[in-house]
Amino acid sequence: MADPTTTMTAIADVPAGVSTGTAADALNNGLSEAVSSTVSSAFTLSQALAITAVALLVFVSAGVLYLSTVEWRDRRRRSQAEPARR
Repeated sequence: MADPTTTMTAIADVPAGVSTGTAADALNNGLSEAVSSTVSSAFTLSQALAITAVALLVFVSAGVLYLSTVEWRDRRRRSQAEPARR
């Protein structure tokens, strides 16, 4: 039986990008590289955060504009109805 510390040292000594020889490792390395290259070409984290920030800014600004308009209309309606009550 192999010594676990020797096996771990041997695995740690393998340079990055070098296959350890099994088909599963080759498949995992290939999938991982394909996914990372696709994701990195589509969006980076900073781009996703920037898009999210702009979307939130637009959403909040539209909400403030809507509420301000509703309050203005309500205030105008109340001031027009006030002289009729007297």
